[in-house]
Amino acid sequence: KDVVVTILDTVSPIIKTQPISVYLNQSGKATINPNSLNKSSSDNCGIQSFTASQTTFDCSNLGSNSINVTASDASANKTTKKEVVNVQDTIKPNLRYKNIVIYLNSSGSVTITPSDVDDGSNDNCGITSYEVSQSSFDCNNMGTNFIDFSVQDATRNKVTQSVRATVRDTFAPVIKIKPVTLHLNQYGFAVLSPNDVDDGSVDNCSISNRSLAQSVFTCGNIGTNNVGF
Repeated sequence: KDVVVTILDTVSPIIKTQPISVYLNQSGKATINPNSLNKSSSDNCGIQSFTASQTTFDCSNLGSNSINVTASDASANKTTKKEVVNVQDTIKPNLRYKNIVIYLNSSGSVTITPSDVDDGSNDNCGITSYEVSQSSFDCNNMGTNFIDFSVQDATRNKVTQSVRATVRDTFAPVIKIKPVTLHLNQYGFAVLSPNDVDDGSVDNCSISNRSLAQSVFTCGNIGTNNVGF
């Protein structure tokens, strides 16, 4: 007569794992295969499946992540162990910039921020820092200036671009004048200089030139004369 013999396997798998690094893609995501965490795990009847508690990662997982790794055999014997998945981002930001024209104010200065030269820079995990090498300009910077514009993400991937900032002054000088009385000399003429009529004219970047429409007067000019300054 045949005897029924039931064979049971109650031996749990011997799990051996290894830490791994995974790199985020352009969309800020990464997926792992649980088998990549396996390091010679074994079972008396063979391992049927190797699973992980988390296989999908994104920017919120940057750095070290502890997950559960489970080895199972055909008899549902399981062994679970914690292992580390190191999520990294090595993709540099996509820097977009624009050259700008800036105008001095009435005090002869102007200030910019990184947003003035940024033209929609982006990164798979977001940009954490925007910087310009120079933010303040004055009369000494009139014309074309090249400054560095930099963007950086949370993992210190950084991109720098040279940007043109053209400084212009559109403020006209404020003229202040005073009437002048001249006396003809023994030869019948008198000379007038710009300083004689200037009464404290000012400009945001200083006045570089003062001139008169007429500076020499003779007997033919006796009386009141309107002179351009």
